[in-house]
Amino acid sequence: MPILGGAPQLVHSGPGTSYPRCSRTLCVWGEPSADGKQFRFFELDQLKGKGRQLATVEGPVSNFPWLFDVSPDGSLIGWPVPGAIRLLSLKDGKISDLAYKEPVFEIDWAMDGMGMYVGGLALMGGAADLAYLDLQGNVHPLWKTQSFSSFGTWGIPSRDGRHLAIEGGTQDTNVWTLENF
Repeated sequence: MPILGGAPQLVHSGPGTSYPRCSRTLCVWGEPSADGKQFRFFELDQLKGKGRQLATVEGPVSNFPWLFDVSPDGSLIGWPVPGAIRLLSLKDGKISDLAYKEPVFEIDWAMDGMGMYVGGLALMGGAADLAYLDLQGNVHPLWKTQSFSSFGTWGIPSRDGRHLAIEGGTQDTNVWTLENF
């Protein structure tokens, strides 16, 4: 939708992520192949829609295809895989893994591009952790929340990198009894 107003314009329809992930220089759209054996990343133009294909990787990116994120400079795409965060270089196509053992709900790159915020998955309504994972594989725990949201927690940095929005849930419950009802 134009920022100055006007009618919304369809950019893309069909399979793919529910929303694109953007860096300072590039917006990326992801979609699985028809047979589900590959995942493809495309450049997304805000006016023209899906653009040139940036990369293809074998297998699904994850059970939740929106879980990838693009580094602020647009050079890396990261997504969780069992036991790691997988990194794809858009410069040379190389893939590497950063070990990370906890279940992951979402990743969001830090604004300096030197690491990412890794939001934990709340299993069975339990606690969800938020950590900072630097590109050397060092984990820095930041937050633990009893997450009563649907899945887990996440942390999205402000554009200047000075603030972090954290999703976390709380729950208050009461039990009422009725007599002679």
